Amino acid sequence: LLVAFEGVPPVKTLIYSIPFNFYPITTLILLFFLISRNKNIGPMKQFEEKVSGTASETDIETAGSGNYWDMILPILIMIVSMPFLLIYTGWDAASSAPFAEKVWAAIGNGSGSMAVLLAVSLAWIFAGVLYGLKGKINLTSFTEESCKGMGEMIQMALLMVMAFAIGSLCNELGTGNYVASLTAKWIYPPLIPAIIFVTSCAIAFSTGTSWGTFAIMLAIAIPVSLELDINIYVMTAAVLGGGVFGDHCSPISDTTLIASVASGSDHIDHVRTQLPYALISGTVSILFYLVAGFLIT
Repeated sequence: LLVAFEGVPPVKTLIYSIPFNFYPITTLILLFFLISRNKNIGPMKQFEEKVSGTASETDIETAGSGNYWDMILPILIMIVSMPFLLIYTGWDAASSAPFAEKVWAAIGNGSGSMAVLLAVSLAWIFAGVLYGLKGKINLTSFTEESCKGMGEMIQMALLMVMAFAIGSLCNELGTGNYVASLTAKWIYPPLIPAIIFVTSCAIAFSTGTSWGTFAIMLAIAIPVSLELDINIYVMTAAVLGGGVFGDHCSPISDTTLIASVASGSDHIDHVRTQLPYALISGTVSILFYLVAGFLIT
């Protein structure tokens, strides 16, 4: 779908959409402002006031002999290796193009899923070897914990498979073009980016997966943008930002669940505390998409 837009490679379309991805930009600005002012809002402020003066560093219980590098190094291995593996999966050795162009072409032609799989596998193997050499875990324990972690992701994996299936089905059925033909009669085109943002948010909130939302909504948003002559970068950013917004607000999102579990906090309390921040950024983003719809599309 992205390639069909004036021959622009998908990776470049993604990069060009970054300035219009208002939700993460607004969220970062909001958080930096609140952190610099040492301010909290909503339930987070209530929890901060509740524990202030009652807890100290001496109350924190430590267990084991963990080192923060044991966590950071595998993550760095995964992050650093991922772009190189993406280039590797799409590299065309027979091409005579300049090196920079070959790199861009490799990124566009590379398999993102394979690059992620290889990067995660590399980090997993590195972590196992590192912990084994330090005597912190044996092969049996490492295997058991790995299986336990993978088991917890099965439900999310199945949900994403079904979401991508729906996205492919929408693409094959021409759902985007059909929606465009219907909405062209009664929806004012400049309002569509904001509508796409809100719709993506609703789907991500109800399903708990931003990636599944991308698969479904991009198959609709891109044909709509082509049919109604709406800026493709604004529409792409609206889908991506809306999916992340809904993901942040959803209590069944994998990112929300992992954040609460990793921090050892009550899951519902975590959802309540992050919701005001997400809603502020989301509301501001809707206003920006309304402005962008009138000025850019």
